[in-house]
Order: sequence, then C-alpha cells, then structure tokens
Amino acid sequence: MEKINSRPMQGDDDYWQVHQLLLETVPITPMGFNWDMRRWEGKRFYDANPAGNPKWMENGRLWHNTSGQLVGAAHPESGSWAAHLQVHPDYRHLEGEMIDWAENHIFETTQNGEKQVRFFVFEYDVYRQALLAARGYEKMTYGGVIRYLRFGKRPLAQPRVAEGYTMRITNP
Repeated sequence: MEKINSRPMQGDDDYWQVHQLLLETVPITPMGFNWDMRRWEGKRFYDANPAGNPKWMENGRLWHNTSGQLVGAAHPESGSWAAHLQVHPDYRHLEGEMIDWAENHIFETTQNGEKQVRFFVFEYDVYRQALLAARGYEKMTYGGVIRYLRFGKRPLAQPRVAEGYTMRITNP
C-alpha cells in the first residue's frame, strides 16, 4: 500500500493545494462530497481584515501521497467544532485516520467534560456513515440540504432594469 504522510496546514501554499484538490474532485465526486471552492475561499478571504483571515489554517491537517499530491485535508469550520474532511475519492481509505485526527483536535468540551465533535455527512455517503457509526456516532434528527437546480435548456429571462437606473458591480 502507498505510504501517506500527514502534517499540519502551514501557509498559503497549503491553501492553494486544498483549493486544487477541491477543483480536481468536482467532476469525479457527487455534489457536496467535498467543499465547494467558494466555501474554501470564504474560509480564507471572507474576513474583516482586508488581507483575509490570518487564522484560516489553524487546526487543519493535510495528507499527501508519495508523489507529493494532496489527497486529503481535515479542518474545522472557522470558530466551530464541526470537522470537515476533503478527500480524493481514490483515498477514502484514509478517512478513518482523518476522523481519528479530527476527534483529537477539533472538538468541544461539554459541561460533563466529554469531547464532542460533529461531522456533516450526506445521506448518499454510506461509507462515511458506517465509519462514524462504528465509532458510536449518532445521526442527528435535524439538519439537511436543499439544492436549487435549473432543469431544462430554455434560455433564462433577461433582467430588465427600470428606466433611469444602471446595474453595475460595486466594491464595498
């Protein structure tokens, strides 16, 4: 079996490696399997600081194969104890190790002093559901996803701007 190395996220090069992993996996994974690039960009750049969130990489870990290709990443949502896994579908066997790491690094301590971590898992992802169930995780009764899809090929109606108004891009 191929040797995999893991290490903490460290800087902008790591940001772009995860970005590339997300781009590469869009056409070969189901919708939502990994984060959308816009969500990843928001984690880094959507911040009151014009230079972006300086803490975007805190508490994240990367998994690389022997050729140096990024094949997995685990990280929290900013300010959250929800763990998120980004993984190349050919390397799903790493998810157990990724979950182990997340359980020890991305958690909330409850009032009883117990560690608690959440993973968002789609209904179609039977593999990840089984991994988590074997560890004692419970599927919550709340939550869900709504996707808006456009069906058909008819052209979209063109917006009409009222007389006297101009539509333009703004830069807040």
